[in-house]
Amino acid sequence: MKSRDLIPDDIQKFLPWASRENTNDEVVAPDAVVSLTGLVYKTIIWDLGRRCNYSCSYCYPGSHNKYESHKSLGSLIHAYDLLNEQWLRGERAFVLIAGGEPTINPNYLEFVQHILSRNEESLVHTTTNGSRDSRFYAELFAMSSLSFSAHLEILSDEHAFERFVKNVETCVELKVRGEIPEHRVLQARIMLKPGMLDLATRLYLRLRDIPGALTHADLSCDILHQSSAKSTLPEYSKEELEFVRERTAIARS
Repeated sequence: MKSRDLIPDDIQKFLPWASRENTNDEVVAPDAVVSLTGLVYKTIIWDLGRRCNYSCSYCYPGSHNKYESHKSLGSLIHAYDLLNEQWLRGERAFVLIAGGEPTINPNYLEFVQHILSRNEESLVHTTTNGSRDSRFYAELFAMSSLSFSAHLEILSDEHAFERFVKNVETCVELKVRGEIPEHRVLQARIMLKPGMLDLATRLYLRLRDIPGALTHADLSCDILHQSSAKSTLPEYSKEELEFVRERTAIARS
């Protein structure tokens, strides 16, 4: 198999380094296709549970609910310690945690602390909808990289909108003041639902205008995943797709 065949045509336009002219005729090291993180850390991708405080219309039904019991701290620690003992075996880990919404677990901060206590060189990355308060995220950002996902159906409520902006602003300020290590990642991803371009634009401009945001955060926009209830992707206007393309180009520059 040739390395250029590893990358689908529809993906290459978003990845300038992946053009067919820039590939070799032999399969190359994984860093040509995936992040270097996978080469130096053992990676764990962990959906902490399906419990979520949001009910976005486009989310897979099997990915979220509002009734599942929270995993206890003891059960989370037990599961991680088994991974550490039988697979990590003391090596550093890159732990990507999502949900549901992982941060609504009342033991989440303690669980992240436990992961790092097993190997201080391990990395944790949390994907969150940004619904907790800024004090919570300041404490979490001291231990974990953060990906804030902006769900516009929820952020059409002004209080939720301002809370999301405040949370990103708080984390940017921590980076600006040098209180967070340079390697720790901060992302804010706008999940663009068709017909909500005005709100997406307003949110992007607010985030962009946070002092230091363009330097210390990755601001981007994503189209929605295919819904399990539909056979095709949602229909986007040319203006909406252009907005996503431009935000993707900025985030990668």
